[in-house]
Amino acid sequence: ADDIFMVMDFIDGRDVAQIIKRCRQKKVPWPIDFALYLARALLEALDYAHHATGPTGKALNIIHCDVSPSNFFVSRTGELVLGDFGVARSFIEVGPDQVMGKPYYLSPEAVSGHLDATIDLWAVGVTLYELLTLQRPFLGKTPQEVFRAIQSSNYVPVRELRPDAPAKVEGLIARAFDPDPAMRFLTAREFAEEIAPLYDERV
Repeated sequence: ADDIFMVMDFIDGRDVAQIIKRCRQKKVPWPIDFALYLARALLEALDYAHHATGPTGKALNIIHCDVSPSNFFVSRTGELVLGDFGVARSFIEVGPDQVMGKPYYLSPEAVSGHLDATIDLWAVGVTLYELLTLQRPFLGKTPQEVFRAIQSSNYVPVRELRPDAPAKVEGLIARAFDPDPAMRFLTAREFAEEIAPLYDERV
């Protein structure tokens, strides 16, 4: 009776990675307002997960561990859904031999084997960058090369690839990728609130 189990909806629609791929093929940039709107919706879903409670009222502290465009869905009716909690965890340390998630979306701390809710926030930053530029920020031919780029915060600034991006959006990404974890967004709610004024709600 006290067992925790997860139910995942069937989403009639597409994942955001498929839409990014189509935009890249058609050379059509993703609207900046819509990219920010999606990032905020993603953060609101994570805020809920990070503060979820079990049937006894005990905090579960669910960490998704695999936030990426391929796990974020847009239904045919316009519903936005964060899915695939298959590697989600409710604990803090996983050890260096148990790194979770896709290499391109891991935070520097996750690469080193430390896991907390900030891994999800870093991945939102990567996802937002990808929405804005249609390419990933941290690249490499091998996972090790990707990890080195992540740990050195080596990426092309958004406005070099997307000149119409506002300076405040560039600053948002820079903060999300700050090498010092204490300088980044500490909660999904904080990150979402910083995004809110940067786009037109009517999007």
